[in-house]
Amino acid sequence: MSDSHSPRYRAVVSDLRQVFPQPVSDRVHDAYLVFSFLRALDQLDAMKSVSPILGEPVQLDYEAAKSRRVADNPQSLEDVTSELVAHLAGMFIWGHPRSQINVVPPPTIASVIGGLLPSLYNPNLVSEESAKRVAVAEVEVSAMVAELVGYDPATSAGLFTFGGSGTLLYGAKLGLQKCCPNEGRQGRTQRAVLFCSQQSHYACLSVANWLGIGQDNVVQIPCGDDNQMHIDDLETAIRREVAAGARIAAIVATMGTTDHFGLDDLHAVVELRDRLVDELSLDYIPHVHADAVIGWAWSVFNDYDFNANPLEFRHRTVRALAGTHLERAPDSQDQHSREEERRRVEPVRGARAGPADEQASQHRPDRERDVLRRLEQAVRARQVVVVDEVRKSRIDGRAKQARGDTRR
Repeated sequence: MSDSHSPRYRAVVSDLRQVFPQPVSDRVHDAYLVFSFLRALDQLDAMKSVSPILGEPVQLDYEAAKSRRVADNPQSLEDVTSELVAHLAGMFIWGHPRSQINVVPPPTIASVIGGLLPSLYNPNLVSEESAKRVAVAEVEVSAMVAELVGYDPATSAGLFTFGGSGTLLYGAKLGLQKCCPNEGRQGRTQRAVLFCSQQSHYACLSVANWLGIGQDNVVQIPCGDDNQMHIDDLETAIRREVAAGARIAAIVATMGTTDHFGLDDLHAVVELRDRLVDELSLDYIPHVHADAVIGWAWSVFNDYDFNANPLEFRHRTVRALAGTHLERAPDSQDQHSREEERRRVEPVRGARAGPADEQASQHRPDRERDVLRRLEQAVRARQVVVVDEVRKSRIDGRAKQARGDTRR
């Protein structure tokens, strides 16, 4: 082959190079990268409206999706970008003022940038050589969270996971290593069980499936009206399972349920665990996993002065925050300091509502009727998308109460 004839694949490779960020600074190509991203943001912004969804509602067609194939010829970056934007059509906007959604948080600008920048170079957290300071960030975040919940950052450790189910997966795996230390090499030879409340996240069942514990070996403990796990029932269940020869993979204490923010008594769970280790002569200490995927954010108030209330929260807000404050992790506090903390917070939790609360309570029925009326009007005008039939039924029930309609 003569030098004057270049193989066709080289032209393809040359074109492909243009769709990657350049490894060496190239002002023209760098500007093309930024412009391409800005153009995608403009297309996305054009999909916003007074409705809390991007674009219009869409019908998902999975059968048509199965017919998609890799094209014979490459598409332009502009065409691919438009298709990527189109795949976001119909998505719910969590932070929209007309949205009523629970748990799912909107990302901050800093978090968007934090996700974008590493994606340019794809750091691999499996090793320091391929991650560098991104690996340090994992330790930094772990130390920050440890300090927030009351652990000693110097003796604590953590790692990034793929989400809330990932945290529970690692927690249950740690518990299995404690109760069945040789299973990693030999496989499990004894039945293991996982305890959680009836209000706990369904991830408990998923994790039991993934780890081979078995969904039938997830023991769900009844809860009270406050969605808190009954400690007496937990003790009865633990004694029953241990007597039957089971090992305890984990006891999951839920620190904030997704619907009603129910809080299990973490102190009581740990104290029960420690007592039963002695009474039942266990040769291991069962792992307690505090599932705080929802409730961890309230740990920022762990050092808040509820009596001085420097942020001037309403009284009922202070009482609610004080209630979550008492449920923080116990291992950094001895019994005496916990009692001191309880004496400091209990007066706040039991305090009478202030004038602002009382005045709001007097006008609450009228305000609720007005909110419900406007909400129903918005639904009829298709300005609010109801994504949860359960929430819609609750809204309808409250509307009937506001109208005085008690018919079944």
